Amino acid sequence: MTYEYKCDECGAGIEVRASMAEKERGLNVECPACGSARLTQVFRTLNVINGNRSSSPSSSPCCSPGPSTGCCG
Repeated sequence: MTYEYKCDECGAGIEVRASMAEKERGLNVECPACGSARLTQVFRTLNVINGNRSSSPSSSPCCSPGPSTGCCG
């Protein structure tokens, strides 16, 4: 996986490739620009596109008002 960090000292962005097991054990990341170990992990949003681009939650029969079709509860 790739983890993104931002240096708290100089603002440089850093990408670190590591396995989930390595991340859980703790990564010792240093900024390559200034050498600082004061880094903050950056979390990005994930956009998921379903195969039917014309559908929206309000037009889905599953989540429409009225009797449930089984997938919304």
